[in-house]
Amino acid sequence: MILACHSFSVRHVAIGIAVSFALLFCAADAAAQASRVGATLEGTVSDTSGAVVPNSKVALHNPLTNQSRTVTTDEQGFFRAEQLAVGTYEVRVEQIGFAPYRQAGVRVGLGQTVHLDIVLAPASAGLSDPEKAAFASMDATYKKGGGYAGMMVTRPQTIGYSLADSPAELAAWF
Repeated sequence: MILACHSFSVRHVAIGIAVSFALLFCAADAAAQASRVGATLEGTVSDTSGAVVPNSKVALHNPLTNQSRTVTTDEQGFFRAEQLAVGTYEVRVEQIGFAPYRQAGVRVGLGQTVHLDIVLAPASAGLSDPEKAAFASMDATYKKGGGYAGMMVTRPQTIGYSLADSPAELAAWF
């Protein structure tokens, strides 16, 4: 009778260990599945010369759900947004000195990692033709020495003397 109880308890212990291992492996598999609920969008931001652009704000917007997320590039110009809802995103990047970047229609799927190589153009490249013409005109005027800038470059001391003597002389000088 004692021998039968002893074999009965060993059998239960063996079954208990087997069940524990089975549950452990199932839990690990479930954790792996749970980590694949969303998508990942990553990439590198650089300029037209190939130099990386650190500390850039990368805005991700899903127009279907109206959800947005903003991440910042690191010192290597790299960004990563994890656990994104599956769908189509609009990616915007802004950085001082560069033209705004916009790319619509970036699709991410379940468990997928999408990599983007974003190249930012200089800020002047984002100007319209009339704006470029106005800046060129102002630059030409400044280089020729025309206008108030030219007057100040050629006679800076004259204004100082006029102010020291009398405001009436300053007004007459203009």
